[in-house]
Amino acid sequence: MKKSLFYLVLFLGFQLVSCTKDMPPAPVESVKYEEGIFIVNEGPFQQGTGTLTFYDRTNQNVIQEVFTRANDGESLGNVFQSMNIIDGKAYLVINNSGKVVVADGLTFEKLGEITGLAQPRYVMDLGDGRIAISQWGADGLSGSVSIYNSSDMSLVTNIPTGAGAEGMLVKDGKLYVANSGGYGVDSTVAIIDLATNSLQEKLPSGVNPSSMVVDKNGALWVLCSGYSNWNDPNDPLNAPGKLVRYANDLIALALDVPTYSSDLAVSTNGEILYALINSEPYGMHIDSTALPSEAITHGQQSGIFYYSLGLDPVTGHLLLGNAEDYISPGEVDVFQDDGVKVMSIAAGLIPGGYFAR
Repeated sequence: MKKSLFYLVLFLGFQLVSCTKDMPPAPVESVKYEEGIFIVNEGPFQQGTGTLTFYDRTNQNVIQEVFTRANDGESLGNVFQSMNIIDGKAYLVINNSGKVVVADGLTFEKLGEITGLAQPRYVMDLGDGRIAISQWGADGLSGSVSIYNSSDMSLVTNIPTGAGAEGMLVKDGKLYVANSGGYGVDSTVAIIDLATNSLQEKLPSGVNPSSMVVDKNGALWVLCSGYSNWNDPNDPLNAPGKLVRYANDLIALALDVPTYSSDLAVSTNGEILYALINSEPYGMHIDSTALPSEAITHGQQSGIFYYSLGLDPVTGHLLLGNAEDYISPGEVDVFQDDGVKVMSIAAGLIPGGYFAR
């Protein structure tokens, strides 16, 4: 009897081992990217892929190649231009590849793609179940905005705007589009009536407007990068940059800024404007009528030429992308608006854009 019991236990043991070996491994819970900073790494210009970095504000962890990790090694494509998260979906704009990759906004598992785009730049939430995608066009001059239903990614319409459709914002039921010039020159901000999906008018601006914000008073500010022909200082198209404030769609203030100033942002209280000027961050109160004389960093980052500027709306900190030598992984320096450096975040190749929550 004891012998029989031994064999019974042995048999059951073999069965247990056999069942254990045949059972599939337990599913691994997907990482959720919740409160933190997403860094858009452009990647190399004509080959290779862009990547996405995440800084977890809760535990201070940095995770590289977020999309690739979530999608069995799949790459995003070339070049990673910008991202936005709208109604739980992440929209990753891949410029040279002519597509927008759509992913779950928490896990970044891929949901699909919007293809057939021509040098897409940014995605904007229209607030009514639709999104807008700005694009330069195949020639870099025939800019337009394509409007899609976010539920099924179906195209609603495509609206020509001007050369190099770039930054966008929604204000008073209208979509404002900065015509950055693309591969040429433009000096207008297009206004699209969202009720009729039609171009309403074009506002004159400085040369090559690129980014826009609205301040606490509802005033529209547009940063224009200007134009410089490095081979011909006498080129009649050469023009400085401009920081323009509009009142009722009319220019109320226009300040000269150095050529190729970029990345206009506004503080969470809507009172301070930030921009990257001569590769350094500057801040200006919206009531000022002149640019500040000194950068926020006070020149303490000697030898660093910042490539991009963003703003963390949760902490109010400035995010400054250092592309290093453009062939090695970069980093993002985080500053308080009083010039105190908080930390540096390791990034991928050419950190050029941000999304924070």
